[in-house]
Amino acid sequence: MKKISLLFIAFIISGTGLIAQQSAVKLGLGGLLVTAPNLRFEQALGDRISFQITGSYKFPSELNLSQLSSNTVSLTDTKISGFAIIPEFRIYFGASKAGTIEGFYLAPYLKYHRYGTSTTTSFTYTDPQGQQIPLNPELNIRLATAGAGLQLGYHFIIGEHFSLDWHFLGLGGDLHRFGLRYDFSREDLDLRDVAQFIIDEYNMENPDNPLEISDEELDQLPTSGKQIRLSTPIPFIGFRAGLSVGYAF
Repeated sequence: MKKISLLFIAFIISGTGLIAQQSAVKLGLGGLLVTAPNLRFEQALGDRISFQITGSYKFPSELNLSQLSSNTVSLTDTKISGFAIIPEFRIYFGASKAGTIEGFYLAPYLKYHRYGTSTTTSFTYTDPQGQQIPLNPELNIRLATAGAGLQLGYHFIIGEHFSLDWHFLGLGGDLHRFGLRYDFSREDLDLRDVAQFIIDEYNMENPDNPLEISDEELDQLPTSGKQIRLSTPIPFIGFRAGLSVGYAF
């Protein structure tokens, strides 16, 4: 009876060893430096395939918007916050151990980031008749990024449970969309002219880094109402790299 019990215990232990290290919970170290911690969960789906999901939250922090300020436009209380989500499939290769999540990997990934801030602005607008009108609209600034690419990395399992994940080279394509929204408290404004006024004042103060808004975009703005929306897409090459530590099981 004792022999049977010992054999049963040995079988359980050996079975546990066979299915070990198929999952991991990890903390990205780079995000801690910018008050945007990210958590990652990886789960093996087959002998050499796994799925990982990364979620990140950017805690509110002060944002320097001096470039959007001018002698005639001032900004107050600017704090940025937001989130990011990155799903990826990992294909382990080389000397990676079948059935585990350890070794070199190639990972196609998608990503979506959204960050923004709300602030109060104040400026004196000069209308087409030459009348000066003090305005204090709320300004919402948003930056959304959608992208895809391929990631190379190595996942170390040290000891039985310590996970060290080094994703050292990621390359892809990103589409950034930068958006501005002004909310006014009055409706008797020519919004197209106000938008042109804001752009002209900014470009006058920042000739080396002007805002480029096309006439077509300005024509899409309503002539009346309480809100101005401007949005500009910016394609860019996406890079991704970092280091995370965690617990594998």
